[in-house]
Amino acid sequence: MAGAVALTLLVSFSSLADTVVKNLAACDGSFFNQMKGNKQIGNLIRLANAQPIQEKGNVTLDAKSYRDGDLTLNRYISRYSNIDKNHPGAGEYYFWGFETDEAFDVVVKKVGKQVPLLNNNGPYVHGPMIKESNSSNWTINNNPSSGSIPGKQTAEKLFFIEKNSDGTASLLCTLQGVFTAADLKAVRPDLN
Repeated sequence: MAGAVALTLLVSFSSLADTVVKNLAACDGSFFNQMKGNKQIGNLIRLANAQPIQEKGNVTLDAKSYRDGDLTLNRYISRYSNIDKNHPGAGEYYFWGFETDEAFDVVVKKVGKQVPLLNNNGPYVHGPMIKESNSSNWTINNNPSSGSIPGKQTAEKLFFIEKNSDGTASLLCTLQGVFTAADLKAVRPDLN
């Protein structure tokens, strides 16, 4: 009996550890490599990248209520904007991830079981990193900015959960600011 309970707990933990959202929360190329083996999500990523995101700017695709552990992912999104045009030195913004029709507070609780989250004055964040343009190394960002652009010649990346206007949630990664082509390739190997 104890062996059956232990096996059930191990299977539950394994399925929790392998969720799409947990892979996404790393905000690095491993998410896209892992999703190559996930037919439904991998196909959404390929469709989103059918045209260069720099041309489209915003792609939203129906995820057909994809069940990811105890969370339902309703849409895959990929966004791009070049802030540099209006704010020289501010750089580019890439966002990718999912929207869910579940309530923000419920999503935070569910995702918080998978990855540690910090309340960042509204959105919840995980793994905030920063890189000065003259540095080749990402370091932990102890003061991630919420709703503002990174400092000039600075790049940031992080996973965040934000509340949408209808009370639902978006679960997104971002790479934003000034970064090299190699930085982009390391984080977004899916882009052409």
